[in-house]
Amino acid sequence: MEVHEKLGTPPADIEEKARFYLEELLGFADEFEENKIGEFCRLLEEVEGNENLISSSIPHSVCEWIYYTNMIENVGPSSLEDTEKILNNQLDSSNEQEIEAVMITLSLLNETFRKENYKNKMISSVIFDESSLKKWFGIVIPNAKMEYRDHGSEASSYNGITHTYPKHTIVKSTTRLLCNDVYSLSQAITKCYPENCEKQLLYVFALAAFAQFHFVDIHPFPDGNGRLCRLISKRILDWCCPFPFPMFKNRDAYFQTLIEARKIEAKCAPKFLMSLLIDSAVDHYKSILETRYTIFPLVALSVEELEQHAKDTNMDKETLDKLREEFEKLDINGTVIVKINESKAYKLTRIETVDFETI
Repeated sequence: MEVHEKLGTPPADIEEKARFYLEELLGFADEFEENKIGEFCRLLEEVEGNENLISSSIPHSVCEWIYYTNMIENVGPSSLEDTEKILNNQLDSSNEQEIEAVMITLSLLNETFRKENYKNKMISSVIFDESSLKKWFGIVIPNAKMEYRDHGSEASSYNGITHTYPKHTIVKSTTRLLCNDVYSLSQAITKCYPENCEKQLLYVFALAAFAQFHFVDIHPFPDGNGRLCRLISKRILDWCCPFPFPMFKNRDAYFQTLIEARKIEAKCAPKFLMSLLIDSAVDHYKSILETRYTIFPLVALSVEELEQHAKDTNMDKETLDKLREEFEKLDINGTVIVKINESKAYKLTRIETVDFETI
């Protein structure tokens, strides 16, 4: 892979070697603001405390993941509602291709998901090897020969841009290198950040973006690479996500992201996908939590205005303390959901100008 062309010599010490690979191959992760991954970490903490919420969120989350990953490839039903009906065996349709597309993607999820991988001590529990990739390809394209492509390949023209993938003669070696890199990086994350939740999340998202971007750019199989690249990314994120989130709801934005990524150095290219993945995860998990609580929007310019509002509304001290703590973490124009109890939460926003108000 091109990302290896300028790779230096790793140090001999095991921990230093682990940090070397994180810096060299996932260094783009350091560009992300801590509050972005911190917000998702807080959302996860809220979700993890409620098994009923997790169980009730899985069916619709799986449905959304299937619909949107198929939509990018222009396969499956044209609506989320029809996808859900197919999964529930309620769609009275003669379009066997649509039904097959949904069931194939569901089979992929069932094949690759293992509940015990969630928050496994070893992040490497969610990686993959060549035999896994070939097996999953056989699910995406039934009756196909489970081998790498033996011919050249180009991406369909998008906005007048056609992308040519690497020669088929190097597909086997680059795919093997990708599998080895993903394994080594998963080990490095565990080694360097065994107890740091936010750092682990940061690098797991970076690893998911790294694997997805380089897999789709190698394009190892004759067909089905798009669905497979999102599958392996999801599989890595299964380590930290108790239920999946729809990765890319906007098809055009996804393809434009790939185009922009290919314009820059390969070492930094996955950062665009990483940004989309984190935004998608935050949006989905936030929406799940918002359905659980009565949300009270609250906008403040400063801690003093927050305290004045608490006084005006006879807010109890415990609630104010929670809001104050989260407010002080927010950047200007930042927003966070602050849970107060099992039925009430505040959508707290920190603004730059305008007097304090509630909306």
